[in-house]
Amino acid sequence: MLALASGVALLAGTFGLAPSAAAAPANPTAPVSPAAPVNPNASGSLPSITQSTADGSAQGSSLFAPPPPARPNVAPVPQSGNGPALTVPEQDLSAAMKCNGDLTKGPDPLLLIHGTTSTVEATFSWSWLPSLDMEKRPWCTVELPKSGVEDIQISAEYVTHAIREMHKRAGRKIDIVGHSQGGMIGRWSTKWWLDTRGMIDDLVGIAPSNQGTAAVYPVCATVGCGAGTAQQGQDTNFIHALNEDTMTFPDIDYTTINSTFDELVVPYTNGFLPPGPNVFDWCRG
Repeated sequence: MLALASGVALLAGTFGLAPSAAAAPANPTAPVSPAAPVNPNASGSLPSITQSTADGSAQGSSLFAPPPPARPNVAPVPQSGNGPALTVPEQDLSAAMKCNGDLTKGPDPLLLIHGTTSTVEATFSWSWLPSLDMEKRPWCTVELPKSGVEDIQISAEYVTHAIREMHKRAGRKIDIVGHSQGGMIGRWSTKWWLDTRGMIDDLVGIAPSNQGTAAVYPVCATVGCGAGTAQQGQDTNFIHALNEDTMTFPDIDYTTINSTFDELVVPYTNGFLPPGPNVFDWCRG
């Protein structure tokens, strides 16, 4: 890990933050955001995670290792139904999705998901998309709201819609490749929206924040950060809710691509998923 001063500067720049523009650190005692999920009921709503889940606020005074907060009970993973209704307007969900090629032909169509403080343009336009077009592989992208710093519970609705829409158009399973938050967020969709589990063949995370990261704490504690950044702290209630009970599903093949030199997912092993016949964790120094 870099020295504190240089590390904070690097991370703040990477997360798209500057002291003059960053929001004030989240208040861990603030009431639940309207976007935060509520306890399961007859309508199939998502589980309540904590008062501070929506802002993801880091708890404790240490910049790098806040003590684990007391954990609220998290609802069990749903076993029936399709999951709760999406709260984001349909037109917003559709506008965030872009596709190219015939999704019914060729290799499995690929959904690309960018990471925190990034965009489709910045992450994929200069590399992945031209290569996929050369290979004539159909693809779609989804633009996460506020460049991925929105509450991840809201951003996941965009991903859930994209998975469903791609599967509907293709008439077959799709593959997902995501970077950082984008490599983790599909797992939130498959955890709470059951129907998506049968729509995905392969889920690939490039430096995914599957188990959170310690790297967000110095940023959030010094210059402030958005909900989508703060929620990825390794001890936050969001990460706890994501990984409690089950982390993978048998019908999906998972691959994580990690690096020992990763300065954003810290430690780099937080990108890994539990070993299993359908899980491949790949790491290179």
